[in-house]
Amino acid sequence: MYKVFYNERIIFLCPHRLPEYESDQSIIYYYNSREELLDYVNLFYFKSSATPSLFIIHEDIELLFASFVSYHQYIYAAGGIVKKRGGDILFIYRFNRWDLPKGKVEPNEDIEQAALREVEEECGISGHKIVKQLSPVYHVYLQNDQMVLKKTFWYEMLLAGKHLLVPQISEGISEVAWKGKKDRDLIYTDTYASLADVLKESGF
Repeated sequence: MYKVFYNERIIFLCPHRLPEYESDQSIIYYYNSREELLDYVNLFYFKSSATPSLFIIHEDIELLFASFVSYHQYIYAAGGIVKKRGGDILFIYRFNRWDLPKGKVEPNEDIEQAALREVEEECGISGHKIVKQLSPVYHVYLQNDQMVLKKTFWYEMLLAGKHLLVPQISEGISEVAWKGKKDRDLIYTDTYASLADVLKESGF
């Protein structure tokens, strides 16, 4: 299954029905052709803003995903869930929401190195190390009249010792801060829906 976020709404690419995620307002589409797929995707993007989810169903999930990708500009990004000893996580505050440090993977750049670089640039830290890879997150957005599909690779990282946190103001980041379990309600109500799954996977 692929779970693709469009703002606060979700497209599920799946091999069968998922009743646990469906609602009365959901659109259910059994994939038949690329042309028909485009009609349903455009309907969801541009004409059904009140619809919380679109389910696109086909037994060959990789064929389905390839067809979905073909209608988007497909790019990669990478980022980190940085923890310090004790379990607090490093968040950035950007565009009036709590977010995690991440950014585009440069041409010919190793994805893990991109994740480490973006964390360093956006938070001003160094010496952080990758502990493990987490599940990627997919989301789409409109840019210059083109729908962009972004796959973000996430890594859990560890930062030891004390570090001065310096937000990358040029990227719209106004604050970098450690947040712990006591801040969970604040974070989950003031962050992006696409980050909830990766935060939960990290144990936050």
